[in-house]
Order: sequence, then C-alpha cells, then structure tokens
Amino acid sequence: IDTRLELFGDFATPVGVAPTAFHRLAHDEGEVATAAGAARAGSPFVLSSRSTTRIEHVAAAAAGPWWFQVYVTLDHAVTEAMVRRAVASGATALALTVDTPYVGHRNIPGSGRPMDLSDDLALVNMAEYLTAAQRDDPWAFIDQDPSIGLDTIGWLRQISGLPVIVKGVLRPDDARAFVDAGAAELAAWAPADL
Repeated sequence: IDTRLELFGDFATPVGVAPTAFHRLAHDEGEVATAAGAARAGSPFVLSSRSTTRIEHVAAAAAGPWWFQVYVTLDHAVTEAMVRRAVASGATALALTVDTPYVGHRNIPGSGRPMDLSDDLALVNMAEYLTAAQRDDPWAFIDQDPSIGLDTIGWLRQISGLPVIVKGVLRPDDARAFVDAGAAELAAWAPADL
C-alpha cells in the first residue's frame, strides 16, 4: 500500500496535524515539537495563527511542506503581516478557517479571553503589528472578524500567491461557492456530487 500524498507538498501519509492553538500550554517546545513530529512522520502540518511559537521557528522545525491556518483578525493588517511572514518562511498553502466567526470564551472567571494565558504566549506572532494604543486591549483587535466573505479568498491569494484551502465547510453548496470564489479545489477528496 502506498500512502504517499501530493497536496501542496509531498507527504508520506495522508494523516495530518490540524491547526490547534496554544501548544506551549501543554509542552515547553510547543508548536516546534509538533511540527518536528509531523515532519518525522511525513505528515501534513498546519500551523495555527494562534501559535505560541514564532512562525519562523516552527517553519524551521517543519523540515518539509507545511500550511498556515488563517483566522482573519478584526485588524486585517495583523492578518496580512502574519500571512506574509508565513509565505516568507515557506508555507505552501493557507487554510482559511470559516467555521469560527467568534472566539469561544471559556468559563474562566475574570479572564475575558479564550484561555488564561500570558500575552507573551498568546500574541507571540501578533504583538509587533499592534499600535501602542491597541496593545492596551489587544484582544479587541486580534479576535476573528465575523464579517469575512467569499472575497476573503481572493484577498488571501493576492497577498500570498498561495493556494487557499477553506477549512470548516459543511455543505456541498458552500464548498462550490468557495471554489467558485477561488479556493483550491481538492477534487480527489471531494464527493462526486459536489
């Protein structure tokens, strides 16, 4: 059995690592260790835009093709800067998350954030793009923008030059609309009735 996969990079196995946030809450090496493990397994790896490790450090550990997951932030300049860094670091595709228009705030008394973690971890890839005034309340600018639409796909393709995969699609008509708007079509993976 040949499990190799060519999907915006060559992989030994089609079983990949989906984007998940805040790895350094669980392990000191965070996303660097996850990317290195995926590389050893020959698996696709998708780095979350909510990474607790700098994009460049994770890219170096990936040692092969990797993708960058995009949450479009309320301040689109932050998203654009992070996408450009991911491209410069070697990302081979973008994975635009469309099924999370709002951050799910956990029941942590007084935190007002998705999780109780320090800004140096939560903002490691974003803080440098915030103005001094925005740094007083950074979460008001880096939460997801719930108003993104089909035109976001073209914007991401234009600023990155990379294929845009849409993550979180649940219906065939939505999948077709995303592809029609320029999203990468994964024909080999799509049901025939799309």
